[in-house]
Amino acid sequence: MRRPLIASLWNWNRKHIFIACFPKSGSTYLSKVLQELTGYPGWYAAEPGEQKEQDLSERRLHRPRRPSIMQQHMRATQANLELLVWYRMRPIVQTRNLFDIVASLHDHFEQHGSGLSCGYISQDYLRMAWQERVDYLIHLHLPWYFNFLLSWRAAADRLELCHVTYEELFANQASELRRIADFYGIRVSNERIVAAMERAAGRDTRFNVGISGRGAEMLNDDHKHAIYRLAEYCRVELDNSGNVPCLARRHPVVPDEQVARR
Repeated sequence: MRRPLIASLWNWNRKHIFIACFPKSGSTYLSKVLQELTGYPGWYAAEPGEQKEQDLSERRLHRPRRPSIMQQHMRATQANLELLVWYRMRPIVQTRNLFDIVASLHDHFEQHGSGLSCGYISQDYLRMAWQERVDYLIHLHLPWYFNFLLSWRAAADRLELCHVTYEELFANQASELRRIADFYGIRVSNERIVAAMERAAGRDTRFNVGISGRGAEMLNDDHKHAIYRLAEYCRVELDNSGNVPCLARRHPVVPDEQVARR
């Protein structure tokens, strides 16, 4: 019974920004530009380690001494949702076109070999032809992405979230940053938003190619069909270009104390 009280004291007058995101969805850039915009430092609220689930760590949630930007590849599990509710954190949920995700994953593993939480890369993968690599990524890595989508779609019935897509963010950065600032009740001028974008452009944001629609050109019909089959199993309605559906909250928010009792 002590945890909600401790969380309430911990979060008093703090406005932490939490980004739950697809790997390779432009989330590092979003985190950096929000740091520039708000002056908040970045903070990693999971236990450290490569190729592991980036679930919230309550031990690390207690560490920040001031508002911070937290960015993690995290599904909306029961344990994660309870911590978000107890610590009064409303997340940004960031996604990207799944065809482009596959292309970006391929680029990442070709350049870095490993380092993502969405799946394992074997030594055999690096010796595969292009077509086999894409099949490998679709069948071993995309299931994590669908788990992410399903969990956050259900979570939208329990807490308020701000869904941001890669495509919308980079089509109109200023507008999306304004929407995020409004979501968190942060007052910033248009000039300050533009200045933050300019400063973030010079920082390391781990971009590969970053071109929307590239995956649709690179993947063949069999690859796209396999992705749509996964979507069908999961009851996720992708559009004809591989874009994911909106995950916005569809029902009234359940009061914190009701969620905590579940």
